[in-house]
Amino acid sequence: MVADSYVLWKITDPLKFAQSLSSSLSNAESRIDTVVYNALKTLIGSQAQNDIINSRSGALSSDIMSIVTRPMQEYGITILAVEIKRLDLPNDNKTAVFNRMISERAQIAAGYVAEGEEESQKIQNITNREIQISISQAKAQAETLVAEGEAQYMKILSEAYSTAERKDFYEFIRSLDAVKISLTGDNKTVILPLDSPLTRILLGE
Repeated sequence: MVADSYVLWKITDPLKFAQSLSSSLSNAESRIDTVVYNALKTLIGSQAQNDIINSRSGALSSDIMSIVTRPMQEYGITILAVEIKRLDLPNDNKTAVFNRMISERAQIAAGYVAEGEEESQKIQNITNREIQISISQAKAQAETLVAEGEAQYMKILSEAYSTAERKDFYEFIRSLDAVKISLTGDNKTVILPLDSPLTRILLGE
């Protein structure tokens, strides 16, 4: 990684500063540079690449501050701020790193797609099974209703033919229904043979 940073600091204990660094600003700057560089190198070396990229918004500066503040107090110096102006990849390997990141994300995306397709197939299988069960239950219910209807129909027929009077009346109604159906168009004339049940009923035989 290529890092460009700056440090704001001040002397808060002149006696310690004079005793440890001989009151030399160049010695102080050299010491601060070393401490900040080591802290930055340690943090970058201990983090994953994605974490480093995400920490450019301020987390990295905060972590460096927590490392360098106490050591510099021994020299009578207080670190006010450590700011990272630039943190990037070297140009030589930037393309390779970006390509690897793209490949890794493509693999992750492919994994998500595969998981989605598998889950979709599971849901489709469950839905199809539920549909088949519903159809089977509907068919069974329909067959039951048909059987009940036929049983009821046979019961009605049985009651209709239970006595001679009921039988004659039922046949009369059926004959009238048949005549009604045959009356179509403008011609309302019905010609019945003498041996027709309706003729016998109408003649009172």
